[in-house]
Amino acid sequence: MEDCLSDACHVRDLRLLRVLYFDPSVTMVKDSLLNEIGMLNHLRFLRIGTEVKSLPSSFSNLWNLETVWVENKGSTLVLLPSIWDLAKLRVLYMTSCSFLDIDMDTVEPILIAEHSKLENLRDLRTLMLSFSKETEDIFIRFPNLQSLVFDLKESWDYSKERYWFPKLDHLTELDYLRADFESSNTNDSGPSLATNWSWDFHFPSNLKELVLWNFPLTSDSLSTIARLPNLEELFLSSTIMQKEEWNIGEEDTFENLKYLELYEVTLAKWEVGEESFLMIEELVLWECRKLTEIPPNFGDICSLKIIQLVESPQLEESALEIKQYVEDMTGEDKLQILGPNNIPLSKTGDPFKSIKYRIGELNEEKFVI
Repeated sequence: MEDCLSDACHVRDLRLLRVLYFDPSVTMVKDSLLNEIGMLNHLRFLRIGTEVKSLPSSFSNLWNLETVWVENKGSTLVLLPSIWDLAKLRVLYMTSCSFLDIDMDTVEPILIAEHSKLENLRDLRTLMLSFSKETEDIFIRFPNLQSLVFDLKESWDYSKERYWFPKLDHLTELDYLRADFESSNTNDSGPSLATNWSWDFHFPSNLKELVLWNFPLTSDSLSTIARLPNLEELFLSSTIMQKEEWNIGEEDTFENLKYLELYEVTLAKWEVGEESFLMIEELVLWECRKLTEIPPNFGDICSLKIIQLVESPQLEESALEIKQYVEDMTGEDKLQILGPNNIPLSKTGDPFKSIKYRIGELNEEKFVI
């Protein structure tokens, strides 16, 4: 079925076609059909699955295209220079894409004209990045991005003696960011032995939701995040904390953070000040097995409504103590302590069971419109 459709199907005569969707579960589009798609210059929406390494140059004819959704699992699709001709492009979703051929022993950049920009692009995912002169300031070319997902391969910027992280502070419209870190240490999911744990973060001040996966972090790194004035949701997943501690200093305040989720974070010591989380409403701790108690200062946060524990049974006692403290101080039963499936916890209950919670679903968010 796949070969038949890919080789025999023709679309070149459908000149006025505006929407084209080939279900990737049925067929993977091959080169010949891709070249024909490049002739459909009225096309607005395109969704396909393909195994090619790059889109054909004929795609530069698709100047009316607004949404490109390509499922190319198993390979990284190199974006040709023709991508810059898609001036109306608003959404660019790919399972994995890059401006470099990262599968080659010698990484060769795709040449980019000095003033090339996609000013209408609002949503970009999933871009594969590593440090190079060609990618250092790549996001300047997408000035109006609102949502961004990328994978960052471990690379060392020796000029600054720290991990390289792309500069994003000029993306004034960006409100959602997910970044996944891929360590060069193939024997372990953690950072390489040479790491000094220092990141040169440049986040935009307008950022509202931040998701970080597999990043080695320090308390200082998180202080940089705390200074984001509009941040409302923070997800830290599979995070390796230096010295297994997070000390939130008196000068560090998450001013507008409403939701905090920690998933498999190597955190054993957590110090929280009275003004660390002024507006937090929900705290979710998933498989934080090294943490022995929730900081009692959470009981003094008036906005806190929910503490949820998933596969972290050792935190149940401190969570219930915080609930009792809030009830004693306010005379109200206003703080919910929940387990999996939003089941309320009690001193006699044991609702812990494996479920798929929100942060587990974030793997799919890379590829959902």
